[in-house]
Amino acid sequence: MRSWIVALLTLKNNLDIPEIFYIGTCNRVEFVFYGSHELNDDFVVQFLDSMNFCVPAERMQCYLGQVNRYSGLDALNHLFRTSCSMESLVVGEKEILAQIRRAYDRCKAAGFTGDFLRLMMDRLVKTAKEVYTYTNISRNPISVVSLAYRKLREVKLQENPRILVIGSGETNQNLAKYLKKHKYSNFTIFNRTVANAQPLAEELQAQVYPLSELKNYKKGFDVMITCTGAPEAIIHEDLYESLLNGEDDKKSNC
Repeated sequence: MRSWIVALLTLKNNLDIPEIFYIGTCNRVEFVFYGSHELNDDFVVQFLDSMNFCVPAERMQCYLGQVNRYSGLDALNHLFRTSCSMESLVVGEKEILAQIRRAYDRCKAAGFTGDFLRLMMDRLVKTAKEVYTYTNISRNPISVVSLAYRKLREVKLQENPRILVIGSGETNQNLAKYLKKHKYSNFTIFNRTVANAQPLAEELQAQVYPLSELKNYKKGFDVMITCTGAPEAIIHEDLYESLLNGEDDKKSNC
């Protein structure tokens, strides 16, 4: 059984949550659930403990201050704003709606949602589609991926640059596929779990290595794409210098 299924099952049982799904993207992790719970500090601590978030006791109070909590109509309004990209890094991008739908469908298939969240998602999708169709927000469609590619185009890259892809999550997948579409082909992938990155590696015809081997990589790079779910920075100064392998020309980083 997948780890996220076990975690959500434990959470539902421990806190008596009837319906739940979670949204995980490059800049957010949100849990959406239905139930009669007061979102006070005690509940959030129990929630984190059930999910094995492993927040140190000395940092818990600081962490609690950084957790956004929404309930009732405030929660619904937040989800409307999120699905319409009003809470995104790039207002007007359409990726977030697809991400929310996939997140819901995944948890629905695992049996974690019911009629209440089904009705909520139905209204959420219809509202977002109306916003994208009938407001100016959709007139200049854009995404984090297209912005990153636009930035790369401003750089004078050599022909067929060496592209390091660190992490094989959705954002990196989309950007790498976008680059492939524009005739880039020299990719190398590092991911925490090699098996999870294998489908992307096959599509890009790229070599894939475990993230633990990144410190030993000595083939250099021209472009580095980094997006992972790690709570700390993956590329620190010493590692970056090692990856340069003595090269002193300008590099591009996304």
